[in-house]
This record gives sequence, C-alpha cells and structure tokens, in this order.
Amino acid sequence: MISDFDSLQNIADGLHKTNSPYTSMQSFVSMGGKQFWHFAKSGNFGKDLYYDFVAPQLATGLLVQSWMHGTNGSYANNINSTCRPPNPYNVYDAHKIQTPFLNFTSYDDHSKYAIAHVESGSPYPYLCIGDINRQISQTKRGGGTMCFLDGTVYPVFSQLINTFYPCKSFKYNHYDIKN
Repeated sequence: MISDFDSLQNIADGLHKTNSPYTSMQSFVSMGGKQFWHFAKSGNFGKDLYYDFVAPQLATGLLVQSWMHGTNGSYANNINSTCRPPNPYNVYDAHKIQTPFLNFTSYDDHSKYAIAHVESGSPYPYLCIGDINRQISQTKRGGGTMCFLDGTVYPVFSQLINTFYPCKSFKYNHYDIKN
C-alpha cells in the first residue's frame, strides 16, 4: 500500500517540499550493478534544472532535448542555450533531431533527455532522461532527471541530436545576462 511509504503518501496527499534545500541528488545502484544519479528540484529552486544543477554536479556540458514551444507566437519562454560564468559547463538546446527513419526539430518532439557534451575531446558518456523542459515557466515547477554512464547507450542518443542552438543572450527571473 502507498500508506507504507511516508514520502509517497505525502505526495498523494498533495504535500510538497517548501523549505531549503530545493534540490536533491540521490545515487542508486541497480540489481545488475549499474549506478544511477537522480536529480530533482522543487519549484522553489527557481532555476533551470540542467544548467544550474545537473551540469555542475556531473562536471560536464550538456546537449538537452526538451520541448521548445512558444506561447502566443512568442518563444520568449524558452531559456535557450546557456554559456556564462561562473558555471564552466555550457548547456545547449537541441535543434534538429535525426533518426534512421525520421528527421524533425525539437519543436515537434516532447521528449526530455540530455547527453554529456564537451567542446573538444570525448565526454564521459552520461545520458539523462527527465520530465522537465528548459523553459522559464519550468523554473517554477518541480521536476527531475535520472542520469547514468553507459558507453553503449550514449552513442545512440548522441547521434540523435543533429544540430543544436548556439548560445546567445537570455533573460529570466534573476538572470539578465549576455553570454
């Protein structure tokens, strides 16, 4: 029963975390010995999950595929690729997705995943599957992503993102920075 698990019962009852810390990183090991890292944030974190939390914790840049839709014809809600100090790990938004059967843009894709990315050399093969978009409205929502290292799965996902958006200036909440 759900009542056997206090935290699940709290969620079912609509109780949510409202005090600091507003983020959580938990490590899990599967029965097969694979290590996973789960990153979560509450809406009170008020920042982007990937740029402000996941990339610094994994110590790598990321390519992120998330839903990049506008509101009323405006794309001002999208955070955009982010490259700025003090975080040395750039986070780029996917633009074109290429599969063996179909090509499309991130506008038409509602999936949410991230892969490690470095400007030169080979990144650690991190892959993250999540539930939150890189949009300003999402900075006020809770969400998370589950990451793992896998040299077999990573290349499959890294080939999906054919192009990504370069960094440019952006503005949201407490950010008002030119990259």
